[in-house]
Amino acid sequence: MAVVLPPEILGHIVSFPDPIVDQPVLRNLSLSNTTLRHLSQERLFLHIHLLYSKESTKTQPGERLFSLLTRSPHLAFYIKRITIKNPDHQWSPDPHLLPAIQQINLHQIEAVELGSGPHHVHGLFTPWATLSRDMQRAMIALCRSPSLTHLTVYRLPYALVSACSPSIKHLNVRCLWSDRGSQISLRPRPRPLALRSLELYGVETLSPTVNDIIQAMNIDLSSLEHLVVRADGTRDYAATQKLFEQCSSTLRSFHFSPGLGHLGKSRSPNAFCIH
Repeated sequence: MAVVLPPEILGHIVSFPDPIVDQPVLRNLSLSNTTLRHLSQERLFLHIHLLYSKESTKTQPGERLFSLLTRSPHLAFYIKRITIKNPDHQWSPDPHLLPAIQQINLHQIEAVELGSGPHHVHGLFTPWATLSRDMQRAMIALCRSPSLTHLTVYRLPYALVSACSPSIKHLNVRCLWSDRGSQISLRPRPRPLALRSLELYGVETLSPTVNDIIQAMNIDLSSLEHLVVRADGTRDYAATQKLFEQCSSTLRSFHFSPGLGHLGKSRSPNAFCIH
């Protein structure tokens, strides 16, 4: 007599393999039986990484995703997190990206990461106009996902944040810049963006960025619980103080690193933390 394990036990077993490191394991599990196929594919396609680079010119990530979802449209129901980034700053046109994104129900997207350029090189930015129109539309569509709660954006115009959904609770911005010619819509949200956590890393000119966050982008910091700031110089200290004043009554943790001119993982020796 065959022993049938309850779905809860099978789900616990499938939760152990890492969806990035252990992809072959999850693929093999998905071929074993129908129950494990659903559970394994749910893990495999929870977070989609679209990585652009100089080597991805023959078959672009958007084209591969579009082909996959066209062949197996049910996989789109598993996607809840999307990362689109390019460490080279050179974005080749990918006409299949927007159609691929349009096959995904954006109401189920919880986390989005959009980035251009390497984390460890300071001062390099990607002009919005250098991205193809379809790439721009795809990024804005993802930022406006109705159920989005986590957004990370780096080395792109910070006006992109103004297009994001009001459902966002956790915002991480790194090395953003104004790019006033970006022509990204700054239309008001129906309600303020009430953040619970905010991280600012290596922003070139923190002061105007803070002004945009508090004023132009209609963001409410009165319920902020976690604040991380890695400033570029002494002129950013006043901007950080202004941020702190907006959320001091609700803040549970505060991390400040002065004069950090890169995005490395190591903490500044002068970092100041309150928990």
